[in-house]
Amino acid sequence: MSWWTLFRREWLGLLTDKAAMLTAIGGILFYAVIYPLPYDHQVAGAQPVAVVDLDQSATSRKLIRMWSASPKTHISDNYPKVDRAEQALHDGDIAALVVIPAQFERNLVRGQQQTLAVAGDGSFFLAYGNVATAMLQSSGYLNAEIRLARSVANGGRVEEVMRQLQPVSTRVQPVFNPNGSYISYVVPGALVLILHQTLLMVASMLGANNWHCRGDWHRYPLMTWVSARTTMLVCLYLPSCILYFDLVLPGHDVAMLASCWAMVQLLVPFLLSTALAGIAISTLFNRRAVPVQLLVLTGMPILFTCGFVWPGISMSPLLSGVFAWLPAQPAMMGMIKLNQMNLGIVNLYYELSTLWIQVIAWGILALLGTHWRQTHRASVLIDRAEPSFD
Repeated sequence: MSWWTLFRREWLGLLTDKAAMLTAIGGILFYAVIYPLPYDHQVAGAQPVAVVDLDQSATSRKLIRMWSASPKTHISDNYPKVDRAEQALHDGDIAALVVIPAQFERNLVRGQQQTLAVAGDGSFFLAYGNVATAMLQSSGYLNAEIRLARSVANGGRVEEVMRQLQPVSTRVQPVFNPNGSYISYVVPGALVLILHQTLLMVASMLGANNWHCRGDWHRYPLMTWVSARTTMLVCLYLPSCILYFDLVLPGHDVAMLASCWAMVQLLVPFLLSTALAGIAISTLFNRRAVPVQLLVLTGMPILFTCGFVWPGISMSPLLSGVFAWLPAQPAMMGMIKLNQMNLGIVNLYYELSTLWIQVIAWGILALLGTHWRQTHRASVLIDRAEPSFD
């Protein structure tokens, strides 16, 4: 049987496998729509905050205006009592509440230190962190204004007092994520992981389905069959790569700085190593549901051990090493360096070399595993064909 004939038969086998087609097409389309949705707002800004102003002074109203000017918060209401604000926070109407104590302005004029109370829902840490940051910044500005007024009243010069209040001037300029958004640093790597996991599932389902079927797959030349199936899987996922990196990410205003040729250089070894890994993994199982369940469980550990969602140095070296043999880690880091950091393909030596080494390693394992399955299947057929004289 020629390679092209076997290649066509692989496509026919895939098209008649409803579970594999649902995973390859339905899963890709589902995640393309669902996964970026929580990040559409880019940052956790304009959190609704209620204020309980027990002082009702000019200084407290100035502080509230400072809070309102912050892009991180939105003063949604002003409650006269703390208990009503606490009930609104409990009902989820507001993200946080701030209490300005009574005699706030009077005690500040006397030089007494005042304490502002901030309460919020700690389960949404980023949203609560934005509220707390806005409160601290506004309180710091008010504190500096009061100190400046006192120093000028005592005969100090404005320039000297300003240098004392701010001896070090800082300017923060995000380089690789100018908007400071979640989608720019989470979604590109996560989409690579989705491609990785679904491709492993499809390859493992197709392989595990062959071992006990009645077809003549065990008579195919080993190298021809593995190369035909690998090529079919790579061709199957090329449109998914185009969908994710040419439509989904640009559609959510994610910067795609890499050239088309650089993307091809990264995606080809990634798809090849992942397809070969799926074929090799499939040889370990007799039922197709088992590898799929295991791969579902490995999704989150792979994401957190790759190094861009959470610092790799904070993860267990043993846990990181367990998943380092999968193509997802170098592919995710390579995609972020290539697109978001614009490092260029020449600076991806480690990621590319790792992927090509995995192509060779997983290719050898796929050939060995398939050879074992072919030999085992042939012996089973011979045993069944021989008559029994018992």
